[in-house]
Amino acid sequence: MLLIAMAEYPPMPERRPSADDPPPRAFSQGVGLLLQTAGMLLFLSSCCVCGLSGLWDQPLTGDSTAAGSVSAVVTFSSLIQQPAAGGAMLTVVTATLAGLAMVGFGLGLQAERHYAAAGSTTTTLLATLLLLAGGVGLWIGGASWSIRLWNHFLLALFGILSAFTIVAWREARDQPPPENVDVVPPDHKIPYSWYHDDPPDVRLEREIAERRARLEAEQRELDRMQRELNAQRQNKEDTPKPRG
Repeated sequence: MLLIAMAEYPPMPERRPSADDPPPRAFSQGVGLLLQTAGMLLFLSSCCVCGLSGLWDQPLTGDSTAAGSVSAVVTFSSLIQQPAAGGAMLTVVTATLAGLAMVGFGLGLQAERHYAAAGSTTTTLLATLLLLAGGVGLWIGGASWSIRLWNHFLLALFGILSAFTIVAWREARDQPPPENVDVVPPDHKIPYSWYHDDPPDVRLEREIAERRARLEAEQRELDRMQRELNAQRQNKEDTPKPRG
């Protein structure tokens, strides 16, 4: 009976991917675009946060600098003694460097580079840990609420981005990009500039060859017309004239 049923219902043919199907790593490419946008916004916003540093780090007065009570050299021990300053430094530096790294790894995810998924996951997880350590320092040191809220916002943002990058890393692990994605084809031609593919001497040589070919074609056409004209004249001379 089983053989009869198999004969009546043949196995379904294997479905081949069509052009309408989404790419196999569409989620990773979307995460790459998200990382590029978020990374650039973080990098630009860090400049604004540094400009507002007076909210949590009061500017030095003339008396304090003259007395020499404040040192301009930042050491690890000084950051331990002042956890608020260390937390603020970790927050701003992490947002700046992680933003730049996310822009690069986001481009790699969109271009389906092999290292991009692991690099983006490592960046977001490491940034989350550093922001968590910076937040602890801000709370212990009694920093202002502005830098605390900024740290919490970044911590929540990187936590969400870490979840996205982990899913993208799993997708890239299960469906790895093709091996030859980074290999340039043998017939690939690197353009000379944004506007021209070839250097000026090659373009001039090609133009001279094209003009010479047009002139030769025109010369052949003129020779053909001259031969036809000579043939017509010869026919007229060979034709006997009627007697008057």
